Amino acid sequence: MLFITLFYTCNKNDDDCANSVIITNTAPSCDGWGIIVSGTKYPSMNIPDQFKEAGLVVCATYELYDDLRLCACCGGKYADIKKMSRK
Repeated sequence: MLFITLFYTCNKNDDDCANSVIITNTAPSCDGWGIIVSGTKYPSMNIPDQFKEAGLVVCATYELYDDLRLCACCGGKYADIKKMSRK
């Protein structure tokens, strides 16, 4: 199983987040929630409810992984949210 790991962090002391992502409810997954990074949508199964607002820009720490499940609305590259905060 191949895992590609990317970590992004936020600097709370800086007005600019080291990694801003956009929340979307149109990601290719069963529930539709995910993040947009550099124009690419990554579904996520663990976006906290308080951040589920389409178009919201947040600071995020996450890990990308390959979801190997076989179903009509799953599989592909997913984002595992480690930490999220409002900008």
